[in-house]
Amino acid sequence: MIQGKAGYPVTEAVLHCAAVPSGWYLQIRDWQIVPIIREWHKRRGWRDIGYHYVIPPNGAILTGRPADQIGAGVQGHNRGVLHILMIEKFEIKQLGKFHDFYTEKQRDAVRGLVRTFAIGKVTGHNDYAPRLCPGFKVQQKFFL
Repeated sequence: MIQGKAGYPVTEAVLHCAAVPSGWYLQIRDWQIVPIIREWHKRRGWRDIGYHYVIPPNGAILTGRPADQIGAGVQGHNRGVLHILMIEKFEIKQLGKFHDFYTEKQRDAVRGLVRTFAIGKVTGHNDYAPRLCPGFKVQQKFFL
């Protein structure tokens, strides 16, 4: 897979959280999630949703920005990166472990995307910026 007109090879997946209150996803249907997040991002002045894929707790893989376009997930670190947003079950107030916030179905969905795109590196937003996102310290072997 390549991204953008310059043809950057996609070699990394960066995981993100939605930074939403606990249970937010319970109030909406899967098909509503991407349009809501897209609108949030457009209000911030972005041209589209920043993430390529969004995965709610049920493990559905929802398409955001097309994977062949450069995303907008990490300032200064978007070329050749697949940005994957996981909707957390509980509001993230401090770093924890993956299963504190996410489901095994979400892990399986991320693994499927990583394998589909033959990605060899999986990181978290917090590897590039001082943030809680995605709520845990990513260990790439957990997703490969």
